[in-house]
Amino acid sequence: MAKDDKATAPAAAGAQQAPKGQIRIDASKAEAAYSNFFTMHETAEEVMINFGLAQQWNPQQKELQVQMKQQVILHPNTARRLAGALVQMLEARDKRAQAAKK
Repeated sequence: MAKDDKATAPAAAGAQQAPKGQIRIDASKAEAAYSNFFTMHETAEEVMINFGLAQQWNPQQKELQVQMKQQVILHPNTARRLAGALVQMLEARDKRAQAAKK
């Protein structure tokens, strides 16, 4: 991850109402973690997304062991922007994958 990335505001924030100009992102203290499992909870003021790592599941097992690693707490408006940005990114990814198959 770059220590000091620049991104245009709409692309970085995934929102239509983001400020114009550039946002300087300091990723020097960012930590990367792999996740293959998540849960979500919400209150009137917050949306919580918990990310974890599920161990390999054997159909004979009665339960799946998941180690929760991180929790991200978002304002509902930020969660909406994140949802929209994820949809937009995945649709673009799917289009590229389809074009590569042709």
